[in-house]
Amino acid sequence: MRTLFVLLTSLLLLNACGNKELPSSEPQWEGPNIYSVEYGSVSRFLKNGKPTNLTDGSATSKANAIFVDGDDVYVAGSYQGIGGVYWKNGIRLSVPNALELKSIYVNGNDVYVSGTSKNGASYWKNNTEYNIASNTSYDWSSSAYSIFGYNNDIYVTGMKAQNAAYWKNNNPIVLTENGIPQMASAIFVSGNDVYVAGMEAKVVSGKTLLFGKYWKNGEAVVFTGGSITLEINSIFIKNGDVYICGYEGITAKYWKNGTEVSLTDGTVLSKAYSIYVFNNDVYTAGFIDRGTYIEPAYWKNGQLIKINEVDRARNFTATAILVKD
Repeated sequence: MRTLFVLLTSLLLLNACGNKELPSSEPQWEGPNIYSVEYGSVSRFLKNGKPTNLTDGSATSKANAIFVDGDDVYVAGSYQGIGGVYWKNGIRLSVPNALELKSIYVNGNDVYVSGTSKNGASYWKNNTEYNIASNTSYDWSSSAYSIFGYNNDIYVTGMKAQNAAYWKNNNPIVLTENGIPQMASAIFVSGNDVYVAGMEAKVVSGKTLLFGKYWKNGEAVVFTGGSITLEINSIFIKNGDVYICGYEGITAKYWKNGTEVSLTDGTVLSKAYSIYVFNNDVYTAGFIDRGTYIEPAYWKNGQLIKINEVDRARNFTATAILVKD
């Protein structure tokens, strides 16, 4: 009997051990949630490095922007044969007359997108189009590049004739009138201050170059110049500090209050398309041309970080980044 009891006890212990959940071999994500979007063979968004495909690769597509509202993830871009689209939690939704969507903002049940329309530069509220600039001979004026919501006001950036401009609730505010082609590529509103980033085109020694600048409440701050092109793509304001990203020559960079931080060593082509500041950390997203492939690149405080290791060598470009608790 004693032998039988010991045997039964041993079996129970073995079963208990067998039913115990083993530790996962998958590393647990630490820190805030990092959302990003990429395009290449497919368009997709990533949360903490885990990709969710938005397309199946059967048609050309492009993911340009991301917005997260609670558990809902919105991505704006374009899809071959359809034009401008956005995805809500992976479900594709088309937008009337849109050719490509560059930016997205969500407030409650209202979805705002901006980009290129058959009519020129436009933004949409729940698929209702608001055309802010008709097609002209200037390429920059064909798109509304950035949309931003603040205190129930909607701000959109672009170009009016040859001038950098933004629209507040459909009312244009022209930032430049000096005859030099200029455009506004990004906008951020903080308190009573409106910050707009952009570029101006100048001919230097017979070559057209881009000079980066930003405006605070209409006052221009030119922080670049010289003999190579600089493109500005994104702006973020935190505690009164101005963060801007883009590229100069072939080097991805960001600037804090005009002080530059190079994200690569200048030996390969790289660009930064998006910047986001969370707590005291600066996140940027873009790409690095590795020669044989395009690597989606992410930097934290100027250092390259590996958000997604699996598909780094499959010619993806990261176009936007967002960080949340």
